This record gives sequence, structure tokens and C-alpha cells, in this order.
Amino acid sequence: MLSTNGLVIVCAGKDTLKASTYNIQLLQLCISVGKGMSLNRLYIPAKTKGDILGLSDIGITDGETNFCVKSILHEVKRGEFAGIFADFERKDKAVCSLLSELDEMTNKENIPFYVPVCNERAVKYATLVTQSALSGGSLEEYILGLDKKYKDRIAVSIRPICTDFILPSENSEGTPISHREKQEKMQKYNAGAFFSRELCAKYFTYMDESDQGHFVLFDDLGTISAKIEILNNLPVKKIFALYPDIEKLLRD
Repeated sequence: MLSTNGLVIVCAGKDTLKASTYNIQLLQLCISVGKGMSLNRLYIPAKTKGDILGLSDIGITDGETNFCVKSILHEVKRGEFAGIFADFERKDKAVCSLLSELDEMTNKENIPFYVPVCNERAVKYATLVTQSALSGGSLEEYILGLDKKYKDRIAVSIRPICTDFILPSENSEGTPISHREKQEKMQKYNAGAFFSRELCAKYFTYMDESDQGHFVLFDDLGTISAKIEILNNLPVKKIFALYPDIEKLLRD
């Protein structure tokens, strides 16, 4: 049975109503920040109390940062949200300025604040969110290393991947492929999938028509469940999982 300890379901739009039926805390991606630090309400359902307010970046530019921060905090208090997740992965001046002021204000107001680890230099107090997908090493060692560096400030976002790497790989990103393409490659090259305990993901290898080696790394329901189980035993504050990727696990 899937452990929901520390689990947060990430959702937006109509999926929010479906996800709310599981009685698990939600991260609702319902407000975006754009030009001039303007706020745009994307979709806010009736039920928000106790959930986390998700902020999206739709091209943030310089503006009244203080007014923007106060407006965000107003939305949090009005909806009785239990935290803020700023899904900002750019590092330009406007984004960093907004993150820094939000960090100070949420700390002062005792509101949990979550920021992608790539923007760790812009904040002092926020919980830093890293991705569970790795192309090498060990997921457990990676998380423990982050916790050692940012004591008690780590959360993890589980985003299923399906990526084709050319061997030897010159980068850690590879080429994303669809699950249909993955199945076609497995069938075409008669490749069998294996489970990597270190990466907590599945993989297979094949040689293409040019005798070029490939390594395909992917997630499925089994690896998502395994990642949640491992992360529940590590020092992470929250585990964010996308809906509907996690829907079938919640129903079982």
C-alpha cells in the first residue's frame, strides 16, 4: 500500500477537483506571475484550506516587488493556504528579487515556502525542492548530500521521465521520448527492462542501426511507488507528485 506520509499531490485546473477526493494535501498551481510582477488567477476552486499555493512564472519582469509579495500573501490568507510553492526556475534579476522578498516575508509570517533548488542563492529560509530523476549515482546518497548541505530544508518533486541517452553520454539530460516510443524501441530491438536500485528507475539498452549504443531511463508506476517509499525514509520535508501520474497508485 502506498504511504502518503509527507506526500503532496501537484495539480492544476480540473484535475484539482479530482485530486481533492483523496484527502491528501494538494499543491494547487493556480496563480501565475508575469510582466511587471502582475498576478493572474488561473483556477482557484472552492477548497483551498490547508493546501499549498502554487505560483507559476509566465515571464516575470521588474515591477512593484513589494506589492506583488503582499498580493500573494493576501491570496494565501484569504484561501487559508498552508504554504507557497514558487515554481520559478529562471535565475534573472526580477525572479531572484521576488524570491528573496517572498522568502523574508514568509519567514516573518511563519508560512512554509518552497523553491526549486536551482534558486537556492536567492533564499535563506525556504525549503529547497529537488528532482527525483537522476541519470547517475544514487538517489539516497544524493538526498543525504543535499540534507548535509541544507540541513532540514529539502523536499523532492517526483516527475516521471523517459529519456534516451547516447553512449557514452556527453550530458546528463539526454533526449526525452514518449512512452509509446519507448515501447516501440523495446520491441524493435528486443530489449528487456531492468530496475536500478540506485537510481530507483527502470532502464534498458540497445544498439541502433549505426551501431551506436543507447541507454533509456524511464519511470512507471512501480518506480514512482519505490521512490516514494525510499524518500519516506530520508530527511525530506515534502514529496511532491504530479496528478494524474500518481492517480492509479492512490486508487490501489
